[in-house]
Amino acid sequence: MKNGLEKLSFFKLPFVLALSYVFFSLMIFLYQIGYSYHIEFIIKNHFTYFVFIKSIIILPYFLFILAISAITLYKINIHNFSQFNIILVCLIGLFISIVHYFISFDIQWIMFETDYDIWVGLFFRIVQECIIYCIIGLFTYYLLKNMKNIFNKNYQPFRIDSQNSTKIHRNLFIIFFFAILIQLYFFMIPKDTNYLQSDISLVFYIVVVLYITISTPIPILMLKNRFTKTSNQLQAKLIIKLAFLANFLLLIISLCFSPIFFDILVKTIFGNQRYWLLLLLILMIQSFLWGVTLRILTGKKMD
Repeated sequence: MKNGLEKLSFFKLPFVLALSYVFFSLMIFLYQIGYSYHIEFIIKNHFTYFVFIKSIIILPYFLFILAISAITLYKINIHNFSQFNIILVCLIGLFISIVHYFISFDIQWIMFETDYDIWVGLFFRIVQECIIYCIIGLFTYYLLKNMKNIFNKNYQPFRIDSQNSTKIHRNLFIIFFFAILIQLYFFMIPKDTNYLQSDISLVFYIVVVLYITISTPIPILMLKNRFTKTSNQLQAKLIIKLAFLANFLLLIISLCFSPIFFDILVKTIFGNQRYWLLLLLILMIQSFLWGVTLRILTGKKMD
């Protein structure tokens, strides 16, 4: 390929890798369910239900793998969006999904062999997810790094400059931010060992996704004029630190609003429809405070 026609992109290959991870994870999941419950169970209980709930559960992992692979591919200077590289990252996505399946099974067997108190159980769930994230992150990083000589190389390095620095750093922060945020709220969903046959589990996941969907547009829009300090190097460590710190501060704000929010939510569910507007107002106030926090945090660190 000639230099002038070389297709370089920061997020395209990582996105394909993360998407292939989701696809193969769903295939493994459906094979597991079909093996355990037989194909008649899947057909009878709605195929789309299984795919939908599993897709929601692995959404934070999709975002996490997208971010880690983007950083790693930048470090090893692989950005050529060629057919061979696309096939290669799809195979890597398959390997990651297989590793995720086995480590999740082993860790769950160790940690949930005995019933625990709800708070102890929550602690072990957090520890479990942290271990899984660390293993998947390290596996993705070292697998890509050790396979760098197999990829089609760039004729020229991918350069971060004044034209793309803001966009890359802001998007990378948003990806890391949502990967952590969604997983934090998933921790609050009761652990149902038989969630595949539980409509309650699906309701919990949908409520969490809707809550995040309503609460985050304002904070994301308020990040528009942030990350404007250009750099010719990817500030990956700073982005990760900011994402963790932002989620910690936003979680504190959410906990402050949660008693009011849940009180109004209960009243709304049990027939007092006039509380819907008040509930929406509470969400908007919280969302605005989230946005102000993110602007202060990112403005101080990045501009």
